[in-house]
Amino acid sequence: CALPICMGSLKVDGATGIVTIVNRRVTTVATRGDGTTGMDITANALQLEGCPRQPNLVSGIVRGEIYMETEEFVRLNKELAELFQEPFANPRNAAAGIVCSDDGEYAERLKFVAHGLQGYPYKTHQEMYQLLESFGYTTPSPVYCITVEDAIKYYNLVLEHRAELSHWIDGVVFLR
Repeated sequence: CALPICMGSLKVDGATGIVTIVNRRVTTVATRGDGTTGMDITANALQLEGCPRQPNLVSGIVRGEIYMETEEFVRLNKELAELFQEPFANPRNAAAGIVCSDDGEYAERLKFVAHGLQGYPYKTHQEMYQLLESFGYTTPSPVYCITVEDAIKYYNLVLEHRAELSHWIDGVVFLR
């Protein structure tokens, strides 16, 4: 049985969310902002599917993407049109606008997928995903590639079926 050379996963097209946990409590969830200062979105982010209010993690930082599935995006824009309100341009803009809003309206329609962990030891990305899942977070579904050809086949398959995915993507990420 050959070991995989890498794992590939879909890169969700969303807004970055950074979750800070201290003593098993989410203290803040923030956007990336300008790279130095982000916006506190804690109240809205705690409504997201995939972002637990009380993670099974003592302390650390979880990084991920806040996104809206395509079907939900279409449904929301239809509702907004019926209310004579401006629709969102795309699911990423909808996710960013909703999660940063003052009133949190529609935040329960968003999802969070974790793809990074700081402050907790792990050796491989696979182990990191397993840890994140054990802490209660949703993670990308990786595809393990044994050869470079497998990675190319996976990439081409994603490109071919991109329109059929449940959410928008920025592409494919390959990790060792």
